[in-house]
Amino acid sequence: VDVKEIERWIGNLQPPYIVEGHLLSEINAEFDIVIVMRCPLPILVKRLKDRGYSNKKVEENVVAEWLDYCGQKH
Repeated sequence: VDVKEIERWIGNLQPPYIVEGHLLSEINAEFDIVIVMRCPLPILVKRLKDRGYSNKKVEENVVAEWLDYCGQKH
């Protein structure tokens, strides 16, 4: 994903707008409101396994969720 391209795209938007995605914590942009939707870890694990993700990918996603990665500004 080209984060700089997403930043340029967001910079051209006229408010109000909604941007959705798990990369928002990586984007250098200001938002008036940020909503992070979460689910219990057992449900997340099941969803990821049902998608056929490897055990490593499931573990990475669970750790990111556990650490509230998407809720942090990076």
